[in-house]
Amino acid sequence: MATMKHHIDVVAKFVNSTNLPPEPTYPLLKELNKYIEPTDFFEMANLSSRKTGLPFIVWVSPRGGAKHDVRVKITTSPQASADWEAVVALRPEIKIVSGTLSKIHFDALKNWLELNYDTIVAFWDGSIEYTEDMLDQIKRV
Repeated sequence: MATMKHHIDVVAKFVNSTNLPPEPTYPLLKELNKYIEPTDFFEMANLSSRKTGLPFIVWVSPRGGAKHDVRVKITTSPQASADWEAVVALRPEIKIVSGTLSKIHFDALKNWLELNYDTIVAFWDGSIEYTEDMLDQIKRV
């Protein structure tokens, strides 16, 4: 079964091979743009269970070109992938915006996010400029 990322890659290859304008002015491209995360994988930091105390990997990032507010992403693997287990918003409240987590995992994540809220938001907003400085401030649950 093809993933959304596969479909996006196919469309991107088509767009890059034609003389279409760079802005998504076509209805299909506008629709696909809703699913594309503007944050590049290389800008994201994956935080292991050793660092967080959680039974999964938490990805954090600076804002970059994101159109949404601060979010974290959850995977079970340390490799970057567009197939997130869950994407969780921090503001205005901590909630899952896509994917799923068990109640136990969500409650643990919520506790960790509340403990590290100021650090994650400061990294997102750019007040903390370097990943290593953000990592120094992260607390385990």
